[in-house]
Amino acid sequence: MSTPNNIAEIRLSLTKGEERSVTIPITDSKLEISDAIIQHLFQDLALDDVKSCTVMLGLNNVAVSITKYSITEKVFFDAFYNIPSNISSFQSKGTSVHIIGQTISLLQLDCQSILLGDCNVKQLDIGLAEFSEALRKQSQLNDKDDETPLAYKMKTIDIRGCSVVSLKAYVECDSIKIQSSNIELLDLCGGIGNSSVKNKRVFIWQHSSVRVMEIFGEITAFTLRDSTISNLVAKANCLISNLTLENTEILNSSSFNKHNFASFDINVWRIIGKSAENSMNSSLRADAYYNIAKLSNLKEPFIHRLFGKIFDFCTGYGYKPLRVFFPSICTVLLSTLFITVKDAILYQYRGFGTLLLNLQISIAAFAGNSGLVMQQGYNYWVGTASHIIGIIIFAMFVNSLFVRYRD
Repeated sequence: MSTPNNIAEIRLSLTKGEERSVTIPITDSKLEISDAIIQHLFQDLALDDVKSCTVMLGLNNVAVSITKYSITEKVFFDAFYNIPSNISSFQSKGTSVHIIGQTISLLQLDCQSILLGDCNVKQLDIGLAEFSEALRKQSQLNDKDDETPLAYKMKTIDIRGCSVVSLKAYVECDSIKIQSSNIELLDLCGGIGNSSVKNKRVFIWQHSSVRVMEIFGEITAFTLRDSTISNLVAKANCLISNLTLENTEILNSSSFNKHNFASFDINVWRIIGKSAENSMNSSLRADAYYNIAKLSNLKEPFIHRLFGKIFDFCTGYGYKPLRVFFPSICTVLLSTLFITVKDAILYQYRGFGTLLLNLQISIAAFAGNSGLVMQQGYNYWVGTASHIIGIIIFAMFVNSLFVRYRD
């Protein structure tokens, strides 16, 4: 039950610089803001002269709704002096809102612009009413393949210094900004079943923390700065065109693969690698960690980059063990070439049989055939070098098998 102490003050700023206000006690469990109610409270005022509307709230267990309101584009809500508010539900359809310093159990907004500052919200649904209406209309159509947009198109979502347990956005939004906020579940669910959903810009920054973030549809520009996401999850039709991470940690990720990104850098491959580990996809995991090693090697000093390139050529940084066949074949062919060139210079070329013999000697030397007998000299040292290279390549191969298939 609401208490007699529930109070609200409505302040109107006029185009001439004046300000009018009315303080009203809330005797029941609901506060409604509409054109008719504002006109009733300010009977001597022409509504066309209103520039802005601010509602100061001091409520406990009261529902707030904005219906049939068109006096101003936005309505501002703030705390009534130092009285903390505890709102059971807050609904606005069609009217943009700026809400500061409120505790709200259920917040449902369908409007073009949203700003929340220093609020505690248990459940925040954005665009749900419009989505449900679009879904109802689609279900009434005979054509089941109809591609009627389901997501609510809006301009901005701005969340600052808030604590939110569950945020579900059934929207296509030009800009989503989350600053210095803690969110348990951030679900960009868009219009479920509609592949055309696109959020142009998502910006999470200034020490924000998101426990689970689920992405449906496309994000054109996704920026994370000085923040943490515990688990990033890809849903249907997820596509991130441009991902930027600055001093940000994504602890875990799920359901991502190469098709979920339009461009690739080391951060993208880390997300793919963590997802592959969770799904036990060893092939995708190896591909991701190979690209991470390859990109990381570019930042190393020259000598380290050189050895890294050799390691890449031999076994793909340990993630592509079958690559050992290429350096092995190259070593054998080079060894054969060196011996054959020497024979051609000293003894002249003696036919294809000599080439096959030298190839056989090179293969035996590379494999370390203990039965191979060669005298000291040029052929001996070429064979020894080939054998040493073979030992190194075999060690790389064994290490690569462990790295590639250790799970």
